[in-house]
Amino acid sequence: MFLQQHSLKITQLSTRYAQLSNELLLLEIQVHNQEQKLIFQMDLNRNRTQTISQLEACINSLFERYRLIHQTKPTSDYTMKEKLKSIQDFILNRMDLVNRVH
Repeated sequence: MFLQQHSLKITQLSTRYAQLSNELLLLEIQVHNQEQKLIFQMDLNRNRTQTISQLEACINSLFERYRLIHQTKPTSDYTMKEKLKSIQDFILNRMDLVNRVH
C-alpha cells in the first residue's frame, strides 16, 4: 500500500514536472521571439534616424548652396519646411530662366 501511494505520488510529480518543463520551454521561446522583435524594432528605429539625419544634412547642404541672397538669417534659424521651400524656389527660378533663354 505504501509503495503504491509512493509510486502514484512519484508519477504525479513526474507529470507535473513535465508540464512545467513544457511551460518553461514555451516561455523561453516567447522571450526569444520578443527579444528578436525588440532588436528588429531598434534596428528599424536606428535606420530611420540615420535616414532622417542624412536627409537633413543634404537639405542643409543644398540650402547653404542655393539659398537666396535675401535669406540672411543663420541656417539654424530656418525650419526644414522653409529650407525645402527655398531650395524649391531656387530650382523653379532656374527652370524659369532656362525656359526664357530657349
